[in-house]
Amino acid sequence: HLQHGLVRLVATRLDDVGRAEHRRDRLAGRVATQRDHPVGAETRHFLVTKAPFRDADGDTAGIITLAQDISDRKRIEVMLQESLHELAEHNRELQDFAFVASQDLQEPLRKIRIFADAILDREAASLSSGAVDRVGRIQRAAQRMQGLIDDLLSYSRVVAGGQPFAMVDLA
Repeated sequence: HLQHGLVRLVATRLDDVGRAEHRRDRLAGRVATQRDHPVGAETRHFLVTKAPFRDADGDTAGIITLAQDISDRKRIEVMLQESLHELAEHNRELQDFAFVASQDLQEPLRKIRIFADAILDREAASLSSGAVDRVGRIQRAAQRMQGLIDDLLSYSRVVAGGQPFAMVDLA
């Protein structure tokens, strides 16, 4: 008798299940759906799971329905999506900045390299060995700077192109 009372409390009568075409699907196994329900000024989100309730003979006697409030999870999912959108926007801005900055840095660097080369080509004989050494240092520093700019440009192209990560052997 206790079991019969429990059936009345937790099971929905077959007549109340809904439209006939969905009745078979609902009774064949467990069905989970999400539903929104207004509660006061806010909307609460529920995960509703339904499963057939079978009597001692194995016949379907009703449907057991379980509703779980997932409002907090939904709120966190929305916050996560907003954060991901902001992060993507910041990454785009950073890529744009890196590209523009590296392009703007290349012209002055070209001038430094051209003038240093011209000094060594045209006036190396009249320069002291210390001056030649310093111009050589300028050329090497400009070469390192060009490498950094090229790497920055490559990085901004890789990120902008959305190329997938690849495994790298660090050994």
